[in-house]
Amino acid sequence: MHAMRRVAMVGLRAFATIGVAGGRVWGLAAFGFINSLVVISGLTKPEITTGYQT
Repeated sequence: MHAMRRVAMVGLRAFATIGVAGGRVWGLAAFGFINSLVVISGLTKPEITTGYQT
C-alpha cells in the first residue's frame, strides 16, 4: 500500500510540475516575453538546391 501511495505521489508531483511550467510559459507568452516559432513554407516539394542546376 505504501508503494502505491509513493507511485501516486511521484506521478502527482510530475504532472503538477508540468502544469506549473506550462502556466509560466503561457504567462511569459501572454506578456510578450517569449514568442512562438512559426515556420511558413509555400513549397509543396521542398528541395535542397545545390550549385548545379538542370
